Amino acid sequence: MLLDLEGSVNSAQVLIRTLRELGVKWVFSTTGTDHVTLLAEEFPELVLTRHELEAVSAAIGVSLKGGIGCALLHTVPGTGNALGAIMNAYTSRIPLIVLSGLPPITEGGTGKTLRTHWTQEVKDQREIVRQITKLDIEIKDPSMVEQTIVRAYSVAMSEPRGPVYVTFSREVTLKEGKFLGVKPSLHEPGVRRSDLEAAVKMIEESENPVIVTWRAGRKEMWFNSLRGFADRSGIPVLNFAGEVLNYPSSGPMALRSTDLEKHDLVLVLESEVPWSPPDKVRGKVIKVDVDPLYSYLPTYGFPCDLCVQSNVSDFLDNLQLKRRRETKLRNWREEVREEAEKLSTKSPISPRYLSWEIGKLSPDTIYNEYVLDPNFAMPEKFSSYFSDLSSNHLGWTLGAAVGGTMESRGFSVVAIGDGAFILGVPEAFYALASRAHVTVVIFDNAGYLAVEENVDAVMDRLPIQGTRYKRFRIGETVRSFNGFFRLVEDPSEVGDALREAKRETLMGRTSVVQVVTEGR
Repeated sequence: MLLDLEGSVNSAQVLIRTLRELGVKWVFSTTGTDHVTLLAEEFPELVLTRHELEAVSAAIGVSLKGGIGCALLHTVPGTGNALGAIMNAYTSRIPLIVLSGLPPITEGGTGKTLRTHWTQEVKDQREIVRQITKLDIEIKDPSMVEQTIVRAYSVAMSEPRGPVYVTFSREVTLKEGKFLGVKPSLHEPGVRRSDLEAAVKMIEESENPVIVTWRAGRKEMWFNSLRGFADRSGIPVLNFAGEVLNYPSSGPMALRSTDLEKHDLVLVLESEVPWSPPDKVRGKVIKVDVDPLYSYLPTYGFPCDLCVQSNVSDFLDNLQLKRRRETKLRNWREEVREEAEKLSTKSPISPRYLSWEIGKLSPDTIYNEYVLDPNFAMPEKFSSYFSDLSSNHLGWTLGAAVGGTMESRGFSVVAIGDGAFILGVPEAFYALASRAHVTVVIFDNAGYLAVEENVDAVMDRLPIQGTRYKRFRIGETVRSFNGFFRLVEDPSEVGDALREAKRETLMGRTSVVQVVTEGR
C-alpha cells in the first residue's frame, strides 16, 4: 500500500514511498537511533535482523534473484559491520541500495542527546565505503530525498552494476518533503558493428575455440543468449557454473575441464580472472564485458586481442556465423555418476559425493561458499546456483539464501565450509531464516582449507600452523531456535540426513546438517 502523500508530509515518508515506487520489497536492518523518523512511520518493508552482515547479505540475495536489495545501517558502527558484504556486492557487480543514518548534526532537542551521538561521528562517514561502492552521497536537504534515492537506484542498476551508499541525518528526515514522481534512467553498453565484424572473422578463422566465463549468466537474457549461441555455434563453455550458473549442466556444450593452451581462440565473457597466470593462454583472446578494462582494479595484465565493451546479449545475439561446428564432448556426466558411486562408501566423506547428494535434493537454488562441486550437483536453470563472490568475504551465503528465497520462494540449500559458517554469524541467520525454506549443509573439514592449499602451492609443503582447529558441533546451536540439526560422519547416512533436513525445512524448521568431510 502506497503512502498518501497529499498535504504536509515529512521526508521520511517521501523516502519510504520512493523505495516502494522503485520496487524495493524489503529493507533489511538492525535499526538504530538514527532511524527514529523511519520507525515512526508505516514501514512494513522493514525486516529486523540481528547483524549487519546478515542484513546486507540478505539484500544481496534479493538482488541475485532479480529484485533490488536494500539495507539500512546504523551510522559508523553498522557500516563497519557491513563492509565485507558491501565489498562482495561491489566486486561481483550486484546492485544494492545501502542506506545509513548519520549521527544527529545539531545538539539538543531533536538532535544529539545520547553520548554516542557525539562519539560516533567521524570526519567523513562516506569515505569508509568510497572504494567499494559506485556512488556515495548524503541527502543534505529534504527537497533532495526523492531525487537522490532515484539517482542512487539508477547508478546501482546501470552496468556495471554495484552497491550505492546513501546517508541522511534525522534532522533532514523530520523536515517537510514532497513526492514528485521522479523516474529512474538505466544504462548499459551495446556492441559496435566493427567489433562484431572483427569477432566473426576471428571465430570463423579459428579451429578450436572455447568460451570462458564466470558471470555471463547473471541476467536471464544473458543466460539465454549464451545458451543459444553456444548451442548454435558448437563452441563449448568452460565454467558453465562459475559465480553464477552460465549454461545448463546438461547442455551439449558444457565443459567440465579443458587445457586452455590447446585452444587457438578464447572468447572471454564477463570474467575478470579467466585463468592464472595471465600469460597462460597462447591463442587469441576476445574479451566481452561491460567494463573490459576492469577499471576498478589497480593491477590487470590479462591479454586481449579484441576487447569489446558490450553487454553479453547484444554481442552474442548479433554474431552471425556462417557455420555450426560439429563439436562432440566426452560424456563427463556419466563419469561423474560413476565417480559419485565409488565415493559413496569412502570415509572421511568426500565433498564431491556430498555435492552429488545435494544435487539429488533438487533444490530451487544452491548458495555455494567454497566447497560444493557444481559438476556433481549439476544445476540446470537460470539463477539456480550462486557461488564465491569475487572479494570472497566469508559468511555471505547464510543471509543471501534467506533474502533470495524471500524474493523467489522455493527451497534453497546453503553449502558452506565450517569456517565460513562461523564467520556468517549463524545465530543472526537463524533469527532471520524463519522467513524462508533454507537448509544449511556444513562441509566440515576442521580448518581453513584454501589457506592450507595456498601454503602448499607456494611453499611446496603443508603449513605448520594457522589453518587447523578443533572440531565442534557448530551447527547444533540451531536447536535453540527450534531448528533441526544432524551430525553426519558415516557416508551411508548422507542421503537420508539430507532428505530428512529438507522435510523439516519444508515444514518450517531451519535445518543444519554438519558433515565431517575430507579436504576436497
